[in-house]
Amino acid sequence: MFFNRVIIAGRVIAKETRQTSNNNLVVNLRLGVKEEKNVPLTHVDVVLWGKLAEQGDKKIEKDSVLVVEGVLRQDRWVNKEGEKRTKLYIKANKFCVLDMNRGGQGEETVESEEEKKEE
Repeated sequence: MFFNRVIIAGRVIAKETRQTSNNNLVVNLRLGVKEEKNVPLTHVDVVLWGKLAEQGDKKIEKDSVLVVEGVLRQDRWVNKEGEKRTKLYIKANKFCVLDMNRGGQGEETVESEEEKKEE
């Protein structure tokens, strides 16, 4: 058995909310993550589904600072030119919006139903 768990913190630089064809809410985020001052910003895509997406749509804004816990996923597809493409992203299980005005104290941690069942 292998281990797939990601914990990352960063600032929301893009947010898109949409509904799938079967009316499931999806929130796509792009986090800007920087390990050190003089290192270029790394963009990390994060996807929230279902109830977690509903909470994320309400609580997460552009420029919010988040801690996200989830699993690494990979989408694969063939584009119009017939080229194979892949994209890595984090499927979020939990997130916490940090209030940087209060020294990084989190408002609350929001987790998916799947994550609650595991505990």
